[in-house]
Amino acid sequence: MMLTRTFLLLVFKGRWQSWATTECQSDQTAHLQVSNVDALETREASPSCFLSDFNSGVCGPDKCTQCAPTGGVVIPSTSQRFPGGSLTCSGAGGSNGQPAQTSCVFSNTWPSSDNHYEFWSSKDHLSCGRVACSQFNLKNPGAVCCNGLDACKRSTFEFNGVNKCGFADVCCQGQRHCEDSIFTGVRNMVCGNGCRNVTATMTGNLVVAGNGVAEFATFTFKGGPGTSHCARLSGGLPFQLTSSTLTFEGGNAQLRCNGGSYTACGGTKVKVAPGTCLHVVCGDQDETSNPNLRCNGFKLEPLIPDNLGFSCYCTGSTGCNWIGNIRVGLGLSDETLCKRTTAQDPNPCGSDICPGQSPCCLKDETLLPRVNQAPKEWQDCSGCDCDVAPDGTIISDTESGATVVGDPHLRTLDGRHYTLMQQGNFLLWGFSGKDLEVPVETSQKKLPVDFEVFTHYAGHAAFTKGLLLVDRSQKPSQALEMTTTDCLWHHWDTSTWRPVDLGLLNMTDPEGVHFGT
Repeated sequence: MMLTRTFLLLVFKGRWQSWATTECQSDQTAHLQVSNVDALETREASPSCFLSDFNSGVCGPDKCTQCAPTGGVVIPSTSQRFPGGSLTCSGAGGSNGQPAQTSCVFSNTWPSSDNHYEFWSSKDHLSCGRVACSQFNLKNPGAVCCNGLDACKRSTFEFNGVNKCGFADVCCQGQRHCEDSIFTGVRNMVCGNGCRNVTATMTGNLVVAGNGVAEFATFTFKGGPGTSHCARLSGGLPFQLTSSTLTFEGGNAQLRCNGGSYTACGGTKVKVAPGTCLHVVCGDQDETSNPNLRCNGFKLEPLIPDNLGFSCYCTGSTGCNWIGNIRVGLGLSDETLCKRTTAQDPNPCGSDICPGQSPCCLKDETLLPRVNQAPKEWQDCSGCDCDVAPDGTIISDTESGATVVGDPHLRTLDGRHYTLMQQGNFLLWGFSGKDLEVPVETSQKKLPVDFEVFTHYAGHAAFTKGLLLVDRSQKPSQALEMTTTDCLWHHWDTSTWRPVDLGLLNMTDPEGVHFGT
């Protein structure tokens, strides 16, 4: 019967002491603060915040409020997906003198991102309604939908970057939604009637729709050679993307300000990294005037001071007057770095950058806010789910591996969280079972495998100083150790540690068949 152990266990025995190198600190008894459901329930600051409510996948008004997690807490705590594939947080009130009934809210007005909830599966998404998910920190969602007045304000949302479904999208719909929040690891994002003072780091595209949207916002587009980014305004409404900062860190990018109207992209600053090709559209190619003052007060500057190793172009009339701000050389007669596009070459950075890929949560772009159109429901996060990746592989529920983060907070291979306060030797991973089938040359064979991996943790320094691999399938047991001294494998030779002979890593069964390294 095969047995797999994926937990963190304190192990400290006298025989392990002789395996530490002289450069390592002397071992001490380490202390684990184990976070379990009962302890978490009693530590919450309010009786209105229970893991059982999170586990159900539904937090109604005045549920899951005044939460105070310590470090990272995985939800659902049942180590499985939410019943409906999402956590839905809903609220009520908050306008016309009605008191707000919130949900999914921390007890602190500006909660530290070190204290957060984390989705067990990145295939699940977060859906936040009216006045919900404000003052809320979350990691590892598949997508985030903020729909309603004051939803997702003063919060932190971090995507882990390994969602094999290809999602990590954000949709913000409703008045004053997503204000003062931070989104990291985003793929694509849509802002409608909100996103004031939002900060987002993304790899894909941005759509801004609505009146007075994304003011004083900060958007950073990560990329490199071969990548593309489309940031575009939609709906012909005024005051879109004004007094904001956009940073393009590589690839081909297009900023389409002509989708807005009065003062669209006004006062906005754009920073451009070397190797980037940027095309700003402030109006039509044949436009002779700029009555809507698009790109008025627009500024462009190199991300790295004095490094002009990028290309930039502008389409429009007086909206492109900003191109004179950056010149090649020091004289006033020198050529401007940024050029106006021509009818012969209207898309110098590429013709297929915009509109770009839409977020999985954008149900229908024709429903986005626009001039002379009543508000409509345009977002739906139910489309942000998959069991099969684009390449056809089956997606497992847990996409993230074990990590060591913070000072010192650990997440184990099976998603459990611990706080490790002092140094010592710990069992990181165990794998055993005499019925295990492993590859042997060109076939499969049942072989005795009994491995354990220990880590020597430095505690106060918050990093691993050594790894110890023990093979108990052989008698006597064999051991290999790697430490930060030289980052090489060593084996114990009766009295001292010696560098590994590569031949020792070639394992054979009793019949002499090679089966691993």
